[in-house]
Amino acid sequence: MAGLGRRLAVSALVLALSGCGVAGMGPLGSTESSLSGDAKLPPAGKFTVATYNVENLFDGSNVALGPSNPAKSDDAKQHLADSIRALNADVLGLVEVESRATLRNFRDAYLKDMGYQYIALQEGNDMRGIDVAVLSRFPITHLKSH
Repeated sequence: MAGLGRRLAVSALVLALSGCGVAGMGPLGSTESSLSGDAKLPPAGKFTVATYNVENLFDGSNVALGPSNPAKSDDAKQHLADSIRALNADVLGLVEVESRATLRNFRDAYLKDMGYQYIALQEGNDMRGIDVAVLSRFPITHLKSH
């Protein structure tokens, strides 16, 4: 039953995030697991869900960088990582992410030991090309956009 509760909460978070101005959703192929090692999971039935507006987590891979869309500096990324570490959420919804590659690079450089093995990203319909995403210590089994 605890596994079902976790899946429901992750699904609820993804559904909530999908209401943040996103276009249609494709199949589960938009999730990934690329970190090795086991995540330190909380006791059955207990986990933390949070959302965070990462405010222009850009690196120029999909968004034209400029004065209104600057890439985050290494210092700004470190401060962001420190905030995410303080949250220590098991499932973390993120707003204003440029691309899956941008998020993967950020996770691997700044959050590698946090256990976020799973990434899901939903293409947004924002004119700047920014998206919403989820970092999770649990497998993401389904995404649906409304």
